[in-house]
Amino acid sequence: MAVARPIAAVTLVLVLVMRVRWAAPAAVSAHLPAVYAHRGACGGCGFPPGSLGALDALASTGACGFDVDIFRTADRHLVVGHPDELQARLKLARSPELLGLQRLRQLDGGSTATVQRYLERAHARCARAGSDRRVPVLLLEPKGAAARHVLETIVQVRRIAERASTPRFVGLWLEATAAAAAAGPWLVTLYALKVKHVAPVGRPLGAADVRVQRAWNGVGPFWRMLTPVFAREARRAGQLLFTWVVDSDEAARVALGAGADVVISDDAVGMRARLLALSGSR
Repeated sequence: MAVARPIAAVTLVLVLVMRVRWAAPAAVSAHLPAVYAHRGACGGCGFPPGSLGALDALASTGACGFDVDIFRTADRHLVVGHPDELQARLKLARSPELLGLQRLRQLDGGSTATVQRYLERAHARCARAGSDRRVPVLLLEPKGAAARHVLETIVQVRRIAERASTPRFVGLWLEATAAAAAAGPWLVTLYALKVKHVAPVGRPLGAADVRVQRAWNGVGPFWRMLTPVFAREARRAGQLLFTWVVDSDEAARVALGAGADVVISDDAVGMRARLLALSGSR
């Protein structure tokens, strides 16, 4: 994920939609990390990121982990997609958040999926994967108005998940605002601190950063911020370790060395093969 300008830090919280207590990870995983598709992209399969076609292409290879953005349309449907990416791809003069769902589907050839349809398809294709995971199969990151009105989004997603009978499948990346913090006590289950930093401007994470976040159940730093000390302290604190966006051999080696539980990649299928090859050469 490219960042155009140096920034201090952006912190987001991953909140599981239902009250399910997940087991802490083992001290060192004997398995490769699970690979999640960043923005639901399928690495050149020909389908737009976050579409049902891309989901099917990923699931057909066994890649059953999806990290997707969501936003709210003008008629208040939650749909899958990054509004900025969709606006650029469709050459729209204004944000797709200002369009109704039917109009948006007309413009993109019907590829935009509601969160409910995406969740149902993910469950149909990846139910077994969900039963084996300590993290949701589907991670949703609200954008735009869906992020600004985070409590409303939480309630809407929770209802969708309950209606689809797949609550354990769904997690939310929430920006750590006062509203998100207020929501925490009644949504508590799986939290992850997602730290975004531009290297080499930023300081690598260390033990103190984990200790500060002991109340959380997972940490997800940008891969350039991972250090052996940070990974060791995360495991000692019983926290799941996420890292993103892992698209190069260098990033993959860092994730493997840290014992990451989850890596998020723009090419989930290719990265899974690269991790396997690199793990054999270590």
